[in-house]
Amino acid sequence: MRLLALPFICATFSVVLANSVHAQQPNCESPSTQYELNVCSLRDFDDADAALNAVWSKVRADAKLMDADAPNGTPSIADGILAAQRAWLSYRDAQCSVEHDRFFNGSMASMVRNMCATRMTKARTAELHSFLEGR
Repeated sequence: MRLLALPFICATFSVVLANSVHAQQPNCESPSTQYELNVCSLRDFDDADAALNAVWSKVRADAKLMDADAPNGTPSIADGILAAQRAWLSYRDAQCSVEHDRFFNGSMASMVRNMCATRMTKARTAELHSFLEGR
């Protein structure tokens, strides 16, 4: 999933690079500048993405076990969940691009994209947890 998050990283990287004069670490407990808000929102997305990747590994393994127990001729659960995840990633990226574009690449556009990606990634992580619990 990390590779598919590249647009989010690239968009924020330019902000980080442009603000590289800030040698100190941003205060994510109480951000007071747009730079801090942008960097902290990327950190939040990184955390959400890590949680998604952790549950995704479990979902894929569980789906493969389900396939092994399935009668012949049954559609692959592993293939289906992979297709669904790829479609979801495309949807998330497109939706968050729309939210980003509403700010015309202004100083808060990266933060808006990161916040969108974080919100949607946390929701997808909860959906994947439900998949595991429903078994």
